[in-house]
Amino acid sequence: MKVKKTQNKIYFKDDEKSFLNISIKENTATLELLRVDERYRNSKLGSKIVSFVLFYIKKYLSHIKSIELSPLPLDKKGLSLESLVKFYEKFGFIKRFGQRSHEPYLMVKAL
Repeated sequence: MKVKKTQNKIYFKDDEKSFLNISIKENTATLELLRVDERYRNSKLGSKIVSFVLFYIKKYLSHIKSIELSPLPLDKKGLSLESLVKFYEKFGFIKRFGQRSHEPYLMVKAL
C-alpha cells in the first residue's frame, strides 16, 4: 500500500486497483473518496483499503478521535447507497442524520 501525505490530506493507493483519500482537520479525519477499479470490484479490495486506513490512523495519527464520511455512490456500476451504508457499518461507522443539509446523512466512527 502506498501512502502519500500533504499538509492536511493523506492518499492511500493499492497499485492501480484501488485508492482512498482522507483529509484531516484538528482531531477528525474525513474519508473523502474510496474507489475500486471496476475490474477488481467484489474482490474485497474496498475492505482491505478501509482496514488499512483504520489501522494507519490508529497507529500514526493518535490525535484523531473520529472519522466521518458521506456514503455517496460514485457511478451506476458501483454499490448503491444502501449497500455503501452496510459496507461502512461493518467497520463500526454509524449513521448520523441531519448533520449537513447538502448530504443525505453522515456516517461517523469514534476511535
